[in-house]
Amino acid sequence: MMVSRAEITVDGRPMFVWTGGAGDPLLLLHGAWAGAEVHWAPVWDRLAEEHRVVAPDFPGLAYDAPWVPRSFGEAVRWVEQVLDAIDAPRAWIVGNSFGAALAARVASQSPARCLGLVLVDGGPPPAMPSAVRAVVKRWPLRPVVEEIFRRNAYGSSTLRRSFADA
Repeated sequence: MMVSRAEITVDGRPMFVWTGGAGDPLLLLHGAWAGAEVHWAPVWDRLAEEHRVVAPDFPGLAYDAPWVPRSFGEAVRWVEQVLDAIDAPRAWIVGNSFGAALAARVASQSPARCLGLVLVDGGPPPAMPSAVRAVVKRWPLRPVVEEIFRRNAYGSSTLRRSFADA
């Protein structure tokens, strides 16, 4: 296998990243229901024939982690720190599903770091009015909203609602 998993340190915290190949860095950002291996393993060895594949496992989605980015802003900073940790100042950025929303944010907030952008089955997250964001951030609403989101995103009906052939 050309691509393999390694543990690196990002902002003083251990995390996992899959890397392999040579050439321009190709950052692969995975979706929310599993880690990089599930989303990208079927194609990353072929991609590694021409690119340096970098596929980080997002903390809290790919594995249990004591620290998880709580906003897209934190997630963008985390992606930038991953690129710094593996000495990749610029990369082609490819995102799938949740990873596509994150890739779009990285490209828009840090365009100098982006050689190009590919969004697969996703796109930029919708804008939320500032009044709604302010209310949702306040306790006790935040835990309630998070639980509603968790049930809708990871509940027993999720596969049926999300895929034509679960």
